[in-house]
Amino acid sequence: MNARQYRGRDLATRQPITHDGNRWTVPSQSGKSPYTVDFGGKTPRCTCQDYELSGLKCKHIYAVEYAVRAEAAREMGAPLDEPPPSCPPKRRTYKQDWPAYNAAQTHEKAHFQEFLSALCRDIPDLPRQPGPGRARLPLRDMVFASCFKVCSTVSCRRFMSDLAEPHRR
Repeated sequence: MNARQYRGRDLATRQPITHDGNRWTVPSQSGKSPYTVDFGGKTPRCTCQDYELSGLKCKHIYAVEYAVRAEAAREMGAPLDEPPPSCPPKRRTYKQDWPAYNAAQTHEKAHFQEFLSALCRDIPDLPRQPGPGRARLPLRDMVFASCFKVCSTVSCRRFMSDLAEPHRR
């Protein structure tokens, strides 16, 4: 049973679901306005955002399906073949070393500058072109600035202040 099925079954057992023909009204678990599930077409449709974005069965559709099965079982006097809702499926979680993560995030730009500077240090300069004109910038500085700009993901105007610190160093 996936998480949507579990939540739908849980929703159907805890809150009343009403219907008028093929249109079912399923209350929201968060207390917002109820959702409408329409079983009139080939496939059921729901007015919730989860269904509209994914196109997959949402918990409200599963809740209606469970309610229909439970109602049919009650009418026949038979017990519902499914056990009552148990614990939700356990989500897999991963441990995070938050102090190390925070340190990496806060020093990322400085470490990147040091690393990029070390990579660019051995780039040789291009020979000066004969004739008039201003002198070329060192190729290593142009490569450093270009790579740093691309990795910064900000506009050139905003990047100019970021470039001032490595230039000072």
